[in-house]
Amino acid sequence: MFVLAFLVGIYSYLILSIGLLGILYRETIYVSSLIFILFFVYIYKSYFIDGVRHAKHFAVEVTKDKKILFLICLLSAHALVNLIGVLGPEISFDALWYHLTLPKIYLQNNEVFFIPGSLFYYSAMPKLTEMLYIPAVLLSGEILAKLIHFSFGVITCISVYKITREFLNKRYAVLASLLFYGNLVVGWESIASYVDLSRTFFESLSFLAFLYWIKTKKEYFFITSAFMLGLAVSSKVIALGSLVIYFVLIGMNVEKVAERIKRVFIFSFLAIFPSLPWIAFAYVHTGNPVYPFFTDLYQTRLNINIFPYDVFKTIRDTFLYGQDPISPIYLIIIPIVLVVFPRLKKLAKMPFVYSGLALLIWYLTPQTGGGRFILPYLPVLSVATLITVSAVRDRLIKKLLVSLMIFVFVVSIGYRFLANQKFIGFLTGAQSKSEFLRKNLNFSYGDFYDIDGFFKKTIKDSDTVLLYGFHNLYYADFKFVHSSYSREGDKFNYIATQGVQIPERFKYWQLMYSNPATNVRIYTLGGREWIY
Repeated sequence: MFVLAFLVGIYSYLILSIGLLGILYRETIYVSSLIFILFFVYIYKSYFIDGVRHAKHFAVEVTKDKKILFLICLLSAHALVNLIGVLGPEISFDALWYHLTLPKIYLQNNEVFFIPGSLFYYSAMPKLTEMLYIPAVLLSGEILAKLIHFSFGVITCISVYKITREFLNKRYAVLASLLFYGNLVVGWESIASYVDLSRTFFESLSFLAFLYWIKTKKEYFFITSAFMLGLAVSSKVIALGSLVIYFVLIGMNVEKVAERIKRVFIFSFLAIFPSLPWIAFAYVHTGNPVYPFFTDLYQTRLNINIFPYDVFKTIRDTFLYGQDPISPIYLIIIPIVLVVFPRLKKLAKMPFVYSGLALLIWYLTPQTGGGRFILPYLPVLSVATLITVSAVRDRLIKKLLVSLMIFVFVVSIGYRFLANQKFIGFLTGAQSKSEFLRKNLNFSYGDFYDIDGFFKKTIKDSDTVLLYGFHNLYYADFKFVHSSYSREGDKFNYIATQGVQIPERFKYWQLMYSNPATNVRIYTLGGREWIY
């Protein structure tokens, strides 16, 4: 798992390097990717062979235990339900805003560059996962990108299994994976080209490596733990908050103060190191290494209200009533945790300390992401939950808790199937992509798609369109300049507006197209080029 994570990180930075050099061409990407794959398959072929051998051995073991086989079947059913949504067109807001649009813009310009203005300010932030989406978009559009993010969710289940096996038997380990994957937020994220599941994967591996370090005291695992967190930070910069968790865990497992300080310093450096190229990129272009944080574009504040009731209420409401709810099992188990925790061994307490600190960090920082900002901590939280269940001495209560987990998981499968039903018409060929997007995109909220083909028929490759009011531009298959970053000297032949009026200075341009369904209007000066 660690080797796989390292390879993902290396490949992402390979694509970034090509982009920064300004040679982000189809041929360059294909050749570089092929060389990368062949080289590392040759170097790590024994690792891959061992992985296949372990998978076969696990499959044999599973067939011998009907309960584990049943749980695996449930997991597989949920993955298949999620796959229905994965194979359909992308309709998620942030994916259409920047997760996919930035890779597409980079490909159109053959380089990775900073885009100023108020729309694509995320272009300065670490984008490990978006770099993976560049070859994906090149090869097959959004579907392969969605498959990549979906895959991160699946392999995180393996990570959860491995963490749980450090404390419990195989049945409990599979149950922990079941609990994690059954969260509705995981199901929703699995069908979108976001980055939260990639961060979740790296965060879970960071904790796994840290456990190995505690048990073996091998420096390799300490370094790996920090580096895995670094890959999480490179996926989503707010993962830096997880450093606080590891500072506490280091303090719990290192006796001498001087050694603690040294460990904290080393861990911090290694966790930040993978993001240094992006930090330098942001600083060079904006003067702010963590842009857009601490700017008017992304104002941040800490939630300093730590009254216990308010903390619990916020967590409860997010878990149960958020747009992307989290399993109620985590809340139900809290009273039992208070009883079980004191009698656990020190190592078994680590997931609980991690989870408690993770929830506190989430609470103190901006909670704009709802349940998906808690998502990276759900793997370890799931492990802590199963440790709690296993420690319950009353067999009836234990069976009830396990049954409740399975029930919630089955409900989650049903819920996600209903949510993904809208993709079935497209997958069966009964509905075209254009028809699907016309029905499911939110054009009043910034989405765009050329539903009647007017842009395709009218805008030539040599034309440029100045855009006003547009927000989610992944499906814009033409050359454009957005008003948020347009500057003196920009050239364009057309002006398009969505949901806004054309600026006063262009009032004399002639209206040539209007679509009330998408709120889009196109203006022209007879096709003549205008210099801003």
